[in-house]
Amino acid sequence: LFDSLLMDVNIGARTDADMLEARRLLLEAQLEAIERRQRELSKDQPTADRSDTDARIGRIIGRLKEEGTLGDSPIRHLRIDRGALEVNGNNLGAEAYGRFNELWKEETGKDFSRGVTIDMDMNE
Repeated sequence: LFDSLLMDVNIGARTDADMLEARRLLLEAQLEAIERRQRELSKDQPTADRSDTDARIGRIIGRLKEEGTLGDSPIRHLRIDRGALEVNGNNLGAEAYGRFNELWKEETGKDFSRGVTIDMDMNE
C-alpha cells in the first residue's frame, strides 16, 4: 500500500519541495501505522512483568515457610542480594539462600543471578 502511495507522490509532485513534503507526510503515516501495530501486538502478547516475578517469589516464600527455613515470625521485609537471603533485616545464611536458589531454579530454569536484588516490603 505505501509503495503505491510513494509512486503516486512521485507522479503528482510538481517541485522537489512538494515531493519532499509529500514523502515526509507519507513517512509519518507509515510510522503511525507501525506504532499502532506495535501497540496492538503488545496487548496480545504476554510479558514477563513484576507480577509474574512477585508470584514466583510468593510461591518460593510459601515453600520456605512450610519447610521452616524462614522461621515462624511474620515476614515484613524480604531482601535477596549477592548470595544472601534476609528476612526482617536478619541474614538467614548460606543454607537458606541455597534453598531459595534451588526453588528459584525450579521456577525459572536458571540460578538466581548475582547482581540482581529483590527488596520487598510485605504485608502478611
